[in-house]
Amino acid sequence: MQKNLEQMRIIRIISGVLDAITLMYFVSYMYWIFAVLDKDSHILSDLFIKVNPMTVGTYCMGLFMILHLIAFRNPIGRCVICIPYILSLVVSFIATMGMTGWNDLIMYAPHILIIGLAITIMVKQKKDKLKILYK
Repeated sequence: MQKNLEQMRIIRIISGVLDAITLMYFVSYMYWIFAVLDKDSHILSDLFIKVNPMTVGTYCMGLFMILHLIAFRNPIGRCVICIPYILSLVVSFIATMGMTGWNDLIMYAPHILIIGLAITIMVKQKKDKLKILYK
């Protein structure tokens, strides 16, 4: 029991740090999209060339969201983490509208897995909570 609590505490610390990184990345990404006029010479352009917000950045945000769902059950915190992921996913989908083939949509396969896993985690946690309440 003590080992389980210690592991959960470590997961929560890691999740908190990754949540902060995710939110900073999302805020800087939204700033870069909507406020930066000269994207070629801006310092954030170097970051977004290395960690592409349309693919790798959004995948990482989804994985960090999964870790947050495992570590915390606070509905406000879940919204704070899930909404940036969903908005990034929508922006990524809008950006790919100009692509022509079905092969271009294969980059959304990981998102289907991430969203499916997130729904599974939340349903399982809800069932566990109801099982405890009605025990």
